[in-house]
Amino acid sequence: MNTLPHTTRGRGAAAARLSAVTRPADTLPRTTLHTMGGAPLPLHCRGRRDYAAEFAAMRRYTRTRGAGGEDQLWLLEHWPVYTLGRRAAPVAGGVNAGSRSGFSPAADGAVPVAHADSAAAQARRLRTAGGVAPVVQTDSTTASAHRLRAASAIPVVHSDRGGQATYHGPGQAVLYTLLDLKRRGLGVRRFVGLLEEAVIAFLGDCGVRARRLPGAPGVYVGARKIASLGLSVFNGRCYHGVALNVCMDLSPFAGIVACGQRGVKATQLADCGVAMDVESAGAGVARSLAVRL
Repeated sequence: MNTLPHTTRGRGAAAARLSAVTRPADTLPRTTLHTMGGAPLPLHCRGRRDYAAEFAAMRRYTRTRGAGGEDQLWLLEHWPVYTLGRRAAPVAGGVNAGSRSGFSPAADGAVPVAHADSAAAQARRLRTAGGVAPVVQTDSTTASAHRLRAASAIPVVHSDRGGQATYHGPGQAVLYTLLDLKRRGLGVRRFVGLLEEAVIAFLGDCGVRARRLPGAPGVYVGARKIASLGLSVFNGRCYHGVALNVCMDLSPFAGIVACGQRGVKATQLADCGVAMDVESAGAGVARSLAVRL
């Protein structure tokens, strides 16, 4: 039986981070979880990783795994990065992560989750830190991107996940779900629901009451967002996943309209009175998801 990691409630308590050491893939710690039916599901703990490189690895695995390929969960942190999903407007000067993996997001058949969380106008906004004007998809996008880079040293990466803009950084548990949804008989919307259920149940075991909000994918504590979701699907196989704020610097979220939801602020486990290291929190979410599959 899977057990949840130990937690300590106590606001302001220090929490450890995942190792910043990047290890070769064949030496990464691997834990075997079990699904509702008892089938094995490997969880790979990958340490702290560059977003663009990890994105390329996810897409490469999804593209080449074949019909009988192994489902996997990848648990990691990212170095600080803003990522723009398929519904966000391009930002000139941002890195196109898809190009690093040799795939064209428009041509490889990837289908992002169709989120119904905000208006199209919100999808075009990426607000910069320090009160600089929003980045809007107009002829002045290049100038806007220069302002974004001037306002923050955090890189901007174009991704192919569903959704809009978000931030990843140390102290956030990122769980990538490399699953064959077709083989499991799951539709995309049902799987998004399972991800949300898994996070809510895990937080409940930590003593944190969390919830969904209608029309706003993700998980919330009160009106504050604690976890974000975004997926892409290729030939019935999904990648990307869920990011849970654990014990991080939340200030970079102020530099964007996160997920196109204007006025929504971020929170994290540490601010809910739970002291837990990132790997334990991510593993807890992974176990909570596995028993729902």
